[in-house]
Amino acid sequence: MAYTQVHKSNQITEPLVKSAVLNLTDREITEDKSALLELGPKFVPAIEKVPIMEIVTSAEIAASELERIDKPVEAERLRHELSNMLLKHVNTKLPSNLSRDQKQALKELKNDENLKVVEFDKGTGFFLLEKADMIAKINEQIGEARILNKDPTKTLVTKFQQHISKLRKSNKIDDKTFYQIYPSDAVPPRLYGCIKAHKPEKDYPMRTIVSTIGTAFYGTSKYLVDMIQPTLDMNPIRVKNSISFIDEAKTWIIDPDEVQVSYDVVALYPSVPIKKAIVSMVDILNSDFENVRERTKLEIEDIRQLLTLCLIKFYFFWEGEYYDIPDAGPIGLSLMVVIAECFLQVIEKQAIDAALMQGCCPKSFRRYVDDSHARFNLDEEAESFKTILNQQDESIQYTIETQNASSQLSFLDITVMNNGAGRYDFKVFRKNAITNVMLKPSSSVNPDLVKGIFKGFVTRAIRICSTEFLQSEIDFLISVFAENGHDADNLKSIATTMLTTPTQVPDTEDSETPSAPVLRLPWIPRIGPRIRKTMRKHGVKTVFTSAQSLSDMLCNNKSELPRNSHPGVYLLRCQCQAFYIGETKKRVHTRIEEHEMNVFKGNWKCSGATEHAKNCPQKFEWKEASTLSMEPNYRRRKVRESLEIRRAQRSNHSVLNRDQGSMIRTDAWDVLMGRMKNNYGGLTSDINN
Repeated sequence: MAYTQVHKSNQITEPLVKSAVLNLTDREITEDKSALLELGPKFVPAIEKVPIMEIVTSAEIAASELERIDKPVEAERLRHELSNMLLKHVNTKLPSNLSRDQKQALKELKNDENLKVVEFDKGTGFFLLEKADMIAKINEQIGEARILNKDPTKTLVTKFQQHISKLRKSNKIDDKTFYQIYPSDAVPPRLYGCIKAHKPEKDYPMRTIVSTIGTAFYGTSKYLVDMIQPTLDMNPIRVKNSISFIDEAKTWIIDPDEVQVSYDVVALYPSVPIKKAIVSMVDILNSDFENVRERTKLEIEDIRQLLTLCLIKFYFFWEGEYYDIPDAGPIGLSLMVVIAECFLQVIEKQAIDAALMQGCCPKSFRRYVDDSHARFNLDEEAESFKTILNQQDESIQYTIETQNASSQLSFLDITVMNNGAGRYDFKVFRKNAITNVMLKPSSSVNPDLVKGIFKGFVTRAIRICSTEFLQSEIDFLISVFAENGHDADNLKSIATTMLTTPTQVPDTEDSETPSAPVLRLPWIPRIGPRIRKTMRKHGVKTVFTSAQSLSDMLCNNKSELPRNSHPGVYLLRCQCQAFYIGETKKRVHTRIEEHEMNVFKGNWKCSGATEHAKNCPQKFEWKEASTLSMEPNYRRRKVRESLEIRRAQRSNHSVLNRDQGSMIRTDAWDVLMGRMKNNYGGLTSDINN
């Protein structure tokens, strides 16, 4: 394979790797594609048309919140003003922030099935390689996985449903918790990978990641994490973040001759022995039983059973096959972080007790996930302690990195330096894969977001850097953002203000209090600020989200699920041109199968669709059902469903729903819904709006 750095930075000299795009294919990458990719994974192309249905859905929810707090007049005014504003933009084509060549490059890269675009594991860059090479790199990481004969998802969903229902009947979880964790339907975990661009010496290996969003154990995992984490946080070894480490390290008296080292666990999550780790978790929870009881009605045995249910089977979908790995947990599941933390705490306690007996105990030992910082009097003590750590469990093995000749060591995003005067100095550390590619001014995002990102970096510098390193870090940040197209003078002004003005505590008494209704919508240049102004006038806070980034569009290394594989609002059409619009928490295709089965069995009263099928000589187009809006939130689904029904009615379509969109009791949106017919040529052509 040929290795080419497609784009290099000519200005910034830190860190070492400066390419925004690594090309490991034998194909020629044209300048047009390079110009697109060097914008970076976070670059957001402008949306082509105003997402009216998404805006109206959010606005209707905000208006209903105003009605709930006894402001019905304000709610109706909000609806009418926003409807009138959107009427002016029904036919608006939004300007693009990509050139014609970049658009063509984007189209070609998206449609090229044999060329894969993969994000850097660390750093904002892209990696281009042939599909066969990507598969080979993934297979290197999942070599022990076994191919399954069938998808185990339905069986697993049934187990969760039965177990969670039993907990509800015994009053160990309330209704709110039940609906949060109960899996009505589920998708399989999906495997994908990110390139370790900072490891060229190992031929850029792949870090495998498993997406567990929407899986059978996703909700239960989140519930268990929230309940267990406070117990694990009590361990003094655990570091919350780099700032908390610095705050504590500043209190230490550092001997000029002492040694600092970092221990790193090899392949932590795949290595954790699940059965042992669950036993360890039960022991830790039992030791903190009184506090655990304040957070849940579950008994420790109930928690153990839920842990086992979530973690006992690690399977995933990859390249059309289902795989599992014995005695390993789902890598992408939040619960795996908790179970790994628990097991490491047990290992470390055993190792420290043994080191005390052998006279090689660290002066301090702190850890964040799998990366730890320790201090010793001698190098030999550090090596002895590593040996003790590796003796605790054969599955968990540690490597060691020792400070350099200048008594400096990298830990998390910090360079820790022994200054020889009894304390540590600190500055920001960056891995070699960091490309310094930031959001460009032309990216279609709220400008306040870019300003906030810069302020976030400056805040990190202020909190991390010792006095003598702070200004050089600020100058570096200004150079990086300026190279990405931002105004250097404005950046200097922001940084100067932050350095000279103490951080202000936000005023909680302003008109946009946390209890105010919130309107969430994607950023739309020029139109977004006008909507925000209108919303503020009616006491509604506007929060702008980002549309799809280049990473979302181009990183096609994830296993694709079949059509209609998400919860949301869907459209079912009969051959007689009648429409049924529904919403479901299940996967849309599962709900469509239920409709089809009810018609087959003659269960005519199940829905408006089945009632229609009883008397209509035509048939439903089951295979052509489409998702109008992917939406996991129940309330947004119900509002969007009613809006879509009203929209279809205004387009003079025959709608089969029994409630006829009755959740929307206002007629404020009707003119807008009717106008959208002419713009989009009918309901079904606008499924992404």
